[in-house]
Amino acid sequence: MKISNYPINRIIDLSPGHYWWLTLTIVLCLGLSGCAVNDQHDGQPESNADSLAAAEVQQLLEQIPPQVAENIGLQDAQTDPDVIEHVLAGEFLGSQGDLVGAAQEYALAAAISDEVQIADRATRVALQAQAWDSVQQSAQRWLELSGSDHEALQALAIAQLELGDPDGVIESLSQLINDSEPRSRGWQQAGSVLANSGDDQLADEILLALVNRDDLGDSSDGLYGQSVLAWRLGDMERAKALALAAAEETRRLDILEWAAQIAYATDDAEAAVNAYQKALGIAPGDRDLTLALAEVLKRDGQLDAALESLRGLGNNTEALYTRAAYQLEGGNREAAEDLYQQLAALTVIPVGQIALNQDVDPSITDAVEAPRNPAVVHAFYTGQLAEQLDYKQQALDWYLQADGGEYATPAIIRAAALTAELGRMEDAQALLQPLQNSDDEDTVVNAFINESGLLQNAGMADQAVQRLTVALGRLSSNVDLLYARSLAAAANKDVDLAEQDLRRVIRENPNNAAALNALGYTLTDLTDRHDEALSLIEKALKLNPTDAATLDSMGWVKYRLGDLNEAEEFLRRAFALDDNPEIGAHLGEVLWQLGSQQEARDIWQHAATQDPEHLVLQTTLQRLEVIL
Repeated sequence: MKISNYPINRIIDLSPGHYWWLTLTIVLCLGLSGCAVNDQHDGQPESNADSLAAAEVQQLLEQIPPQVAENIGLQDAQTDPDVIEHVLAGEFLGSQGDLVGAAQEYALAAAISDEVQIADRATRVALQAQAWDSVQQSAQRWLELSGSDHEALQALAIAQLELGDPDGVIESLSQLINDSEPRSRGWQQAGSVLANSGDDQLADEILLALVNRDDLGDSSDGLYGQSVLAWRLGDMERAKALALAAAEETRRLDILEWAAQIAYATDDAEAAVNAYQKALGIAPGDRDLTLALAEVLKRDGQLDAALESLRGLGNNTEALYTRAAYQLEGGNREAAEDLYQQLAALTVIPVGQIALNQDVDPSITDAVEAPRNPAVVHAFYTGQLAEQLDYKQQALDWYLQADGGEYATPAIIRAAALTAELGRMEDAQALLQPLQNSDDEDTVVNAFINESGLLQNAGMADQAVQRLTVALGRLSSNVDLLYARSLAAAANKDVDLAEQDLRRVIRENPNNAAALNALGYTLTDLTDRHDEALSLIEKALKLNPTDAATLDSMGWVKYRLGDLNEAEEFLRRAFALDDNPEIGAHLGEVLWQLGSQQEARDIWQHAATQDPEHLVLQTTLQRLEVIL
């Protein structure tokens, strides 16, 4: 069986004492002349205890700091020199990088010691070495001494899985589940073992065996755990069936919420709604449950029911915003505007506002900068709603008030975008400048890319290239900046620079579908290298077959190569996935050339309602001398 890289630190904590090998090596050098643990043969220390007298062992133990002795399982009560010899040999081998040898020595120590801690350490060392025989031997000894231990059972199951003993795995995980309280915790721990197996089929067979065992019971808690395990193994239908069965006889909110989530993930909106409603019957007015129920109802086409459920949250910021957004999505602008007025008039007291005006504990005033400061959250959400209603100046004013915590960066970026739309480009760039001077690389990159987008939208692609060049002067290898500059260069008709940047990105990652598509589209649109472009786009489409932008590129290169029928097919698929103005402009042009001129006009008209000034759309209409 393939050896898997189990997330040992997640399953079994290897601490304390990550430094123990180094410490013990130093101690050994202090206690033995010439740093010799035993006689050397072929460069390896012997594990035979005969070369150390009991008095020497005791003398060495006395020189080990008590904390280190405790960490490696050597207690005052431990007097067996053979145990001590194996432990010390294991520590020394570990310090030399021989983890397998260390595991073997520790397994020998555990076999003759009655100390649980030594068996514990032996198991951990063997896991780290992926020495599965030693893991099994030491974990079994650990269980003999402790009676039952969740970590020991997990380790034993991992070893049995790797050694090809499915029956052993089933017995170990069954004991783990039965010994857990609540039982769902044991199922989740079993899932940690099986989900990291290198053999999915075997893991699935073990799961079925566990689910079908009578001794594991069918309580709601057990069914919940089985559902989580099935989900982790990718069996969504089984996960849903188990979750819904668990939800029938329980009042536990975590089980009901899980059932709702897994039902919705498998397109069973009715079951999801029922589970959320049952949960809200137990916890009326719960914010998260209410919002989740409303979202499921809205996506299921039950807008009125979704809005009604949100009324249970009252008239706070999040409830008013969500209701307004739902109304807008449903085409009810007047209702959304009324809710916006309520939201804008809502009085929200900032966290720590009183403390700012008094001489009080400064820890209270620190709360003003908390990520969820109510006043900042309120300003950001109100700005978002104002923007959705196209109240640009009001949205800008609100965003400028959202100047703290997690909303600071997105608020500034939206404020800059609105400022640019209002015709104040220099002010927009000034708003982004503090972000571009940040110590956080992601913030810097995001700010420069957003500035580039604003400049390109304003028809200043050359300046966008200049600004991204400045950014690359600081972060020369940043792939996102290179990709952004390539797009700006293409918009500026600078094919050489666009190709240079995109090929550099592709060299870094030959399977970067976005870069392959961008280069293919650039060569299609700005050069006559259409065969080369086709090859690039074909590779991108193979990597990302449902990406609308790549389908659009494929349609466009087919059009340039004269294959109108295939061009139409690809462009229709792209337009069905994303009816944006650029894809609409391309599809309309192909249909125009195919003689379907009325349909082309209809598509262009739709594109114009989305963005009447869209550059590709306007260029297409001008080239074909079409007036809508």
